[in-house]
Formats: sequence, C-alpha cells, structure tokens
Amino acid sequence: MKRCTRCVMPETWSGITFDEDGVCSICRQSEVKVQVDWQGRQGLLENILHQYIDYAMQKGNKYNCIVG
Repeated sequence: MKRCTRCVMPETWSGITFDEDGVCSICRQSEVKVQVDWQGRQGLLENILHQYIDYAMQKGNKYNCIVG
C-alpha cells in the first residue's frame, strides 16, 4: 500500500493523489492555505457583505443580512 511520505495517509483515502516525491495532495493543499492572505480575503468578504447590506437597506428590507 502506498502512503504519503510526509503524513503517512494511505492511498485508499478517497480522492488522494501523490506527486513524484510521494507527497499527497492533502499535504500540498495545506501548503497553499498557509500562503493565502487571509486578512486580505476577509476584507473582500466584508466588501461583498456591505454591498448587499446597502442594497437591502435601499430596498427597505427588514433584514440587512442573510447567513446561510
């Protein structure tokens, strides 16, 4: 059975792939998450939310936000 050289996750895990170094796709994805500018993304989300809040208030809606 093939396992990740970093986290030892087995190849039987659903959807897992391995690169040429034997590192699994889950480990590689976690590397990407570390490099994301999370504060910048939070700012983008806040801008989107404020656009919809402003739109709802202009329409006279009772609620200013819906969270799914």
